[in-house]
Amino acid sequence: MEHAVEKGVCPRTGAQFFINPDDTMEDVQKHFRLMKEYGIRLVRLFILWDHVEPRPGQWEFERYDAVYELAARQGIQIVSTLTAEDPPGWLEEKIFYHHYADLNRNDLKEAAARYIEKVVSRYWRHPAHYAWILMNEPELLVNQNKETMDQFRTWLAKKYGTIEALNQKWYYSFSDSQEVTVNLPETPEYWQCFPSFTDWHAFLKDNLCGQLAWIQGEIRKIDSVSPTHVNPKGFFGNLAGVGQDYFKEAKVVDILGASIHPAWKFLWFSRPEYGLAYSFCVDLIRSAARGRSFWVTELQAGPTVMTGVCPCTPSPQEITAWLWDAVGAGAKAVIYWMWHPRTFGQEAGEWGLVTANHKVSRRMTASAGVSRLLRENRELFAKAEPEPAQTAVFYNHGTEVLSLIEGSPLYRTQEAPIQALCGVYKALMSAHIPVDFIAEDNIRQGRLENYKAVYFPYSYALDADLQEKLLSYIKGGGSVWADAPFAQKNSEGEILRNSEALYKAFGMDVIEFQGCEAGEDGAKPYLCQADLESVSARIQSRFGDGSPAVLRHTYGKGHTCFVNSAASLGYFQTRLEVFRKQIVSFAEERTDREMEFPSEEACITSRVLRAGEERIIILENWSEREARCVLRGRKKGIGAVRKITEETRLAQEENQVLVTLGPKESAVFVAGLREGLQRNT
Repeated sequence: MEHAVEKGVCPRTGAQFFINPDDTMEDVQKHFRLMKEYGIRLVRLFILWDHVEPRPGQWEFERYDAVYELAARQGIQIVSTLTAEDPPGWLEEKIFYHHYADLNRNDLKEAAARYIEKVVSRYWRHPAHYAWILMNEPELLVNQNKETMDQFRTWLAKKYGTIEALNQKWYYSFSDSQEVTVNLPETPEYWQCFPSFTDWHAFLKDNLCGQLAWIQGEIRKIDSVSPTHVNPKGFFGNLAGVGQDYFKEAKVVDILGASIHPAWKFLWFSRPEYGLAYSFCVDLIRSAARGRSFWVTELQAGPTVMTGVCPCTPSPQEITAWLWDAVGAGAKAVIYWMWHPRTFGQEAGEWGLVTANHKVSRRMTASAGVSRLLRENRELFAKAEPEPAQTAVFYNHGTEVLSLIEGSPLYRTQEAPIQALCGVYKALMSAHIPVDFIAEDNIRQGRLENYKAVYFPYSYALDADLQEKLLSYIKGGGSVWADAPFAQKNSEGEILRNSEALYKAFGMDVIEFQGCEAGEDGAKPYLCQADLESVSARIQSRFGDGSPAVLRHTYGKGHTCFVNSAASLGYFQTRLEVFRKQIVSFAEERTDREMEFPSEEACITSRVLRAGEERIIILENWSEREARCVLRGRKKGIGAVRKITEETRLAQEENQVLVTLGPKESAVFVAGLREGLQRNT
């Protein structure tokens, strides 16, 4: 269902602002004047608990009052980050801020409730105030204190009902719920109780969402108007261990966000792939939001030399492309980390769009150019909506959790589920096929029916009820792609004996899944293949030894494709064309876009926004050389074309538009649709 918050709002740019101890009020005023001049319309503040309550019961808001007043005078709106999980030093005896305290603790909750009440009461009616961020980059530090374990035992009682049922599942003999503990060694032991492990990680996700909901509830006691927001981080890593689940967190808030920092998280990608890496994060958050507004809440804005995992400075062209990509995906805001650098501590001198002395970077100038174009075309972008995806990719939380514990401790592959997800995404997006991500609850709610093709990469864990939903979808006319190993276990790591029905939908009978050496040339399977007892599917291709490689099948009204290899992981880890074709060809056959983007250039990414009968086309060239792309209509002709980015080079002929992009150039233009279709030969 469509969410009303920010409906019809034109996308905006914003920036995180910290008040340095040596910043004078004259410094701050000059910064805010520059923000307005360069198109910044949102300013994010951390309202640090230690700053506003430096001693118990002593509340000091002067520095934040001044910022709110400056923002109001410049027509800038404030997005305030609450820090209830980051109590002052006098309460937690921390030597510095940015620590995750345990909000399960009753004493901390009581103090945090007073902090939230003081902050929200002071600012929610202020003319500059816009939204509350419940917690910065929410996550849980693993702990087993009394309050947390009490909540875990209550959670278990709700799931299992009786201690006998729990004992049977966990292979324990607890006499009552108060005895329940869970073994969580830093490195999971080879022999370990899987259900206790998976239950604990399911609880962590619910517990984190419960903490966020509690903060929101405290806000709503006072402020029933302001949107609420969270900004999860990570994306390229296994975050199950800290309770991260974007899809669950989205249900708590009005606006879902994301922290995207190449210097920290883009290590899996080459520089020309930074566009796809960024798009992956944006599409994952957009998909998790499910109709709610979404933002990029933190985007790396400045250089990193001493911080981050690797030195990285976004170029002006990258900033431009990332802004347009977020707009093309439907984001309503992009907020930079950050406006100006801190003058002390870990990030001193880095990450800023401007310097501490107000010198403006070329990145800031590039951002201002995009902001200007958005303002000049605000009515168009305010009503525009992203082109609906016909293809979905399954984000397998069950496999993600199991990968934390399964396998020999010497070669765990904890990142494999996310890398496989990235592999399929990269293949589809490079073929200009828009993608949504779906999770377990989306399937249970019947949302498979929204898509013409659904991908299940590296989905060796697939619960029985999800398999039934999948079978029903295929019988009814849906199309499903999967690779090996597939549907072997449930989300608790138990072998499933009833997967035969699902395998028959793929036209095969599986004896077992077998490990094999990674075939990096496509002549043999990558990491894994199924030993097949019988095959009724059409064998589209074979490996070098004659065994089936790609199998196609019709089942009921639907269609399936099984790749007898870990092709999704193989494509991510090798970038070989054979794996890309095994992924892409199925969606190309099963979906039908109203426009196509034939191009020999793998470096071009595309987005399409719909605004009535007009289409906003966003193309980005991530290479260091000139590239070309052709836009064609499939069902309707291409009518009048007009530029938004003036430097864009277009050549229109009948039903196609040739776009020439310079190195690292982003092109944005509007194409009208008209009845009648003429094909060029």
